[in-house]
Amino acid sequence: ERLRGARRSHNPPGDDGPLQNTAVFLTAWQQVREERRYSLRDWTVKVDPDTVFFPQRLGAALPRVPGVGAAAPALVAKNCADGNRLSGSLEVLSRAAVDRLVGDGGMTWCNGVLNWLIMGEDAYLAACMEHLGVKSIPIGALADSNCGAAVSPCTSGAAAYHPARTPKRFVTCVLEARAQAP
Repeated sequence: ERLRGARRSHNPPGDDGPLQNTAVFLTAWQQVREERRYSLRDWTVKVDPDTVFFPQRLGAALPRVPGVGAAAPALVAKNCADGNRLSGSLEVLSRAAVDRLVGDGGMTWCNGVLNWLIMGEDAYLAACMEHLGVKSIPIGALADSNCGAAVSPCTSGAAAYHPARTPKRFVTCVLEARAQAP
């Protein structure tokens, strides 16, 4: 509801690649900063609407974050099944990483350094986290075609499957995944 006023940036004519949605993403993170609910949890998770997500599976894949305040590590998950990439369909940041992103000018600094107008949100987040000194950890909890993973059938035990762009595909994926062990 609060993102309705956000401007959506579109790809240049002739570019059929993924939508460059970084402007909407930045508006959402500004809202996260204003509400500060992230500060009540160890991890903040952003999930695309066409992603089938199983929170309990993600919880099992994430390490416990030791320390509080300045002692807590700033971590961002490399979520692709191979553990080497971050895909925008499931973004996972520790509380300290969100603090760096939304506090003390983190996004402002990244926006000044990165050419965010032509970047997808996942490329922006990965580059910004690196610039802000946030450590990446491999969790491999995502089956995503953008990571080169087979998404169908949804039977790998992943915490999330992307894309499931039609209601039929979404429901089929949920049923396939639930038939597997958690």
